[in-house]
Amino acid sequence: MLDLVKTETSSAERYDLYGVIHRGLRKAEMELLSRLGAVDPSDGAAVAAVISDFHRLLVLARHHVVDENEYVHTALEARKPGASAGLAEDHAGHEASFVEMERMVARLEAAPASRRKPIVRALYHRTSDFVAHDFAHMLEEETVIQPLLQDLFTDEELRAIEGRIVASIPLPVMLDFTKIMIQAIDPQARLEMLSGMMAEMPAEAFHAVLGYSVKPVLTGAEWDWLDAGLRQSR
Repeated sequence: MLDLVKTETSSAERYDLYGVIHRGLRKAEMELLSRLGAVDPSDGAAVAAVISDFHRLLVLARHHVVDENEYVHTALEARKPGASAGLAEDHAGHEASFVEMERMVARLEAAPASRRKPIVRALYHRTSDFVAHDFAHMLEEETVIQPLLQDLFTDEELRAIEGRIVASIPLPVMLDFTKIMIQAIDPQARLEMLSGMMAEMPAEAFHAVLGYSVKPVLTGAEWDWLDAGLRQSR
């Protein structure tokens, strides 16, 4: 059995390529699954809201898979050929899940209120299956692949890989990514992430991130602490 405490201790001081985005995805997936289980199929507005958020999460999940394939797996293969084979297989399974869930969501969108209940239930079960597999996949990345990356790359190289990923993401998608991550990480991690973004992004884009993705989802006290820290970082 994997010794998680030993794994975390050995990699704690190194650059973490997966932790923040995975926390955000876990939170978003759990919340969407919970809402699917509780939604009233006869309530058109509630169903439409869940469908809208489902589409948004699928966009983020697909971006995440594509970016890992293009930037992380390519770099890993260059240093250790064959190391990403299992990850690529998982990602192919993810894409098949995305396509199937998209079809089910389309059926739900088109269904009259009287026929929504079995579709909602089926979508809930299909999403449960995807979330279970994705959680196992992310755990493998964090506890097996992350230490391997840290053995093969310096922290500066890992930061550069993440920088290329961030630069490839359109701003509207980045805003949604940031929103799910901000709510899922601790205050110090928020400050570190946003300080890095502030240093790299144009001021207008960074202010858009704060206004759309950060301030609206934090409590007043959380925002005040973060704002003070960002002012000191300038």
